[in-house]
Amino acid sequence: MGKNKKDFFSKSGRAGRAEGLKEESGERRWCYCAFFGSATIITAILGVNYAFRAANAHKINKDFGLGLFMPYDWCAVPGWEQDPSLSLQDQISIIADRDAFCSITTRDRKTGQERGNCEGGTRWTTVFTYNAIVLLLMSLNFVMITFGAFYWTPRYIGTISNCFCSCFHIAGWATALGYGLSPMGRWCAMNIIGNQYNGGASLLDSMGDPSKYFSDESSYKKDQIFLLVCGAIQLAFWVVQCCCCWLPLHWTPLKETPAKVHQHHEA
Repeated sequence: MGKNKKDFFSKSGRAGRAEGLKEESGERRWCYCAFFGSATIITAILGVNYAFRAANAHKINKDFGLGLFMPYDWCAVPGWEQDPSLSLQDQISIIADRDAFCSITTRDRKTGQERGNCEGGTRWTTVFTYNAIVLLLMSLNFVMITFGAFYWTPRYIGTISNCFCSCFHIAGWATALGYGLSPMGRWCAMNIIGNQYNGGASLLDSMGDPSKYFSDESSYKKDQIFLLVCGAIQLAFWVVQCCCCWLPLHWTPLKETPAKVHQHHEA
């Protein structure tokens, strides 16, 4: 980083960068502002959409799971409507893959008990929730770096924070793609019944026909598509996040402080 790596970690070095930032051209600063402003919007849109899907899944689990299991992750509510676009051969293949996947067990290190791969269902509720939290926090951090286009402190802190955010972001896009394409995820996507829960179902409704409390705004198939599309966007964004977002800090000019200039003269 620059002529001296210690410039970013020493007090005098940071002071020199803070002074050097003032010498950056206005065009460069506005380019940084536009870049990180766009990143803020992208992560905010993704995070809000994940939050909506997470809220829907949690409401279904709360009203229909009775605190015992997560029916959304088992694609069980409000029922099952087979995707007519799938051939019989495709259906058999997907179900066979699911059964083979579910037959694999692992031993829990703490309890010593055998656990099947499918005990948690699709785990989409967790994926939605995790990504919503990570992306919204990333969006706030990009707001900070956007101000860093003009000020040193938010540029410095935001860039370092972005390194940690990118680590958490790996798990975000990896789980979105991984659980979306998992055998359980592919099986769940066979169900095209509307699963957008409008709320208001009672315990008695959950034991009967709860379909009147749901709309076709979304479905399990659409939720899988959502995960795959968002996961692909996040992967591309993560590459940019890791390769480009540190460059403004790296390129910040270093202006020697009076103390350093005095030292050089003495030498």
